[in-house]
Amino acid sequence: MRVALIDPSFYHQGKLLKLKRVGYFPLTLPRLASMFPADTSIALIYEKCQNVETDAAFDLVMFTTMGSNLIRAEELSDRFRERGVPTVVGGFSVSPLYGAVPKKFRFGGRRRRRGGNTHASGRPPTGRNETRLREPGAGAEQS
Repeated sequence: MRVALIDPSFYHQGKLLKLKRVGYFPLTLPRLASMFPADTSIALIYEKCQNVETDAAFDLVMFTTMGSNLIRAEELSDRFRERGVPTVVGGFSVSPLYGAVPKKFRFGGRRRRRGGNTHASGRPPTGRNETRLREPGAGAEQS
């Protein structure tokens, strides 16, 4: 399985923000990557200083968002979903906008429901801080 974990950039003064380097190293993507089985091919993409190849062969694309980069995540999600690639979104900006998120992503939000939760590796979650996703086709958008 090939998975892309993307921290999207955002628009500043009408232009997509691009930097030569990030002045800090956010740990969200490495933490998410650690929850997948060892045989999963994972690409960590920080769009502020890397390009996102929307035509790359991924089986799943996940976005982490915080504030204004949700708009850019929606744009990128549209491109991946046109090709049939499921997209997932999470982060602080998702919960307040939960009603709009499912229109652009296959899953979304930080809501948790009892029962039916699985870890990204397919095993039941073991800790309260693990990311929990429902299996595709299970009916709910995010647990």
